[in-house]
This record gives sequence, structure tokens and C-alpha cells, in this order.
Amino acid sequence: MLREWIRVSICCGVLLPLLPSTTGAVFLDGKLRTLELKAKAQARVSIRLQNAEGFTEPDVKTGDLVQQRNMVLLEVDHNLESLTESLDVLYPFRALKLRVKYHLVGRFIYEGVYDYGPQIFQDVKEEDRENITSFQHQYDLWEFYCDLSRGPFFIRVGRQNLAWGETDIFRLLDGINPLDNTWGGPFEDLDDRRVPLWMLRGSYSLGDLGPFSNLSVEGFWVPGSWDAGGAPIAPQKTPYAAPFPPFPMPVL
Repeated sequence: MLREWIRVSICCGVLLPLLPSTTGAVFLDGKLRTLELKAKAQARVSIRLQNAEGFTEPDVKTGDLVQQRNMVLLEVDHNLESLTESLDVLYPFRALKLRVKYHLVGRFIYEGVYDYGPQIFQDVKEEDRENITSFQHQYDLWEFYCDLSRGPFFIRVGRQNLAWGETDIFRLLDGINPLDNTWGGPFEDLDDRRVPLWMLRGSYSLGDLGPFSNLSVEGFWVPGSWDAGGAPIAPQKTPYAAPFPPFPMPVL
């Protein structure tokens, strides 16, 4: 047991200095500062601190690698206010005095444990190559929406997340978007687990009204025939798959 804990301590000591200390953004249009590019890169390593028990699969030993997730988020924000003033093709927005901007997020994920982790994970990939490969490599246009606003009116249309009342761990009113169950367990940040949906969202700000401040009315519509996706489930023998007994299960 001492040998395994020494291995874990060494890995933590090597990885901690690699943690980023600053973040920043780049404006692609010089002094106008209306087109902004942001990026986030994350490399996550998980090591088992005790032997697997019960129906947990695969049976990875203490001190072995159980997850190595690499994720890159590329985010673009573009305010089109200056373009609506200069481009004739955007004249309708100028005539209606609409403020327009759009938002893009690309998400790229690679789970490396199935390629260079313990042999038992490589065997899992060989048993179910198509399913594990699609889980291991994920490249998505994660969010894409356009904002239109004028005075107290606001409309957002596109693939987006909407949370009414955010909480930690438990979801109370935050039940609009499904959760990605392949991402992690219940203690993972909900902002990382929500799956964006195509929706039309609108709100009207009432401002200060009686004892209330910044009061608004909001509604949304999700066209189910366009986007009927649910909450994905982690494939069996992956780090966050639910442990099931061997099939056929006993009947009580």
C-alpha cells in the first residue's frame, strides 16, 4: 500500500506546477474590440486511491490511472453593432435599432486512458471499439446563438443553456437542459454537465416595480422535433458508468 501512495504523491507533485495561473482573451479586430476569442484548455488526471469493490468495472488497482481527459473550449463573441451601421445588408437591424451579437463555443474532448492507460482499459476498447471510440473522441459545436435586443426586449435564438436558479449538486429549478452523465458524477460542476439545446428564448425587463428591483418576464420554446436528444449515459466499463451485477441479474 505504501508503494501505491508514493506513486500517487509523485504524480500530484509533477502535475501541480503545470496548473495555469492566468487567463486572457484576444480581440481579433484591433481597437474596435468587438470580436473576441477566448480559449480554455484542461488536462485532467484521476488515479484510483483504493481497489475496486462490488460490481465496479474494470477492476483497476490502487495507484493506477483511471481517467485522463483532455478538453479544449474555443469561444467567440462578436458584437455586430459597428457592422450594422456600415453594411447595407444589415440595414433592417439598423432601421429597427436592434443590438445584435452572436456567441460560438467549440468543445473538443479526448479521453486518453483507452490508448495509453492500464492494459485493462485498452482491452475494454477492443471489446466495444465503436461505442468507446465515439465516447473517447468528442468534437462538437457546443453552443451557437444570436442575441437581439432593443430597450427592455431581449431575444436569444440558437443552441444554448438556460438555468433558472443555479444550485450546487442538486437541481431545483435548473431542469431545462439535460445533463451529460458521461462527464462525471453528481459532484461535478453543473456548468460543465449541461447539454445545450436548440431553443428560442425571450424576456422583457419591467425594471423596478414596487418592492422588486430588476424584475423581468421570461419564456422559452424548445422545438422537440428538431432537438430531441436526452441525457447521454456513460458506456459500461468507463470511469463513470454505474456498477451493475453480471447478467442475467437475479430476480427477486
